[in-house]
Amino acid sequence: MGRIILIEASDIAEYRPIGSGVNEATEIQSYIAEAQDLDIMPALGNPLFTDLCANRTEENYKLLLEGCEYEYEQKTYSFVGLKAAICYFAHSRYQLNRNVQDTPFGAMVKGDNEYGRAVSDKEIQRVAIQSKTTGQSYLDAAILYLKRNSEDFELFESSDCDEKRVRPKAGFRMTKIG
Repeated sequence: MGRIILIEASDIAEYRPIGSGVNEATEIQSYIAEAQDLDIMPALGNPLFTDLCANRTEENYKLLLEGCEYEYEQKTYSFVGLKAAICYFAHSRYQLNRNVQDTPFGAMVKGDNEYGRAVSDKEIQRVAIQSKTTGQSYLDAAILYLKRNSEDFELFESSDCDEKRVRPKAGFRMTKIG
């Protein structure tokens, strides 16, 4: 079975602007796949994520992807769905990498031209962090939906979904040796 991509590049444009000259097949699809594999799958757990990909047209999975209103303890709640989370996570990855091009001479950064100026690394990082934070908020809401509707998602094990699993640490750790 080939890799299943749960959203299209055009879905990202519903939430965040993407330049009209972007080649969706080569530039965006890889970031969508990374968002699914590195952000969504660890939070849902591999069994549930695999089942979601295989059965994404089933009603309970459509609601999980698209979002919905639902009842819990005599109150109505809503969430926007995993689709939005994937879009924001993919957008974050795209923003961090969009100005870097691999060439036969090594990695090159797009520079200023007659139509504008290059955006600073700090500005790019700010936009990427904002998208990642929004994606994480939407993912957290989807995890809460799964916990509150666990009878509809037997493969979801909320006991395994602790803070470390849902909200992975950003960055890296350096250790002095010696």
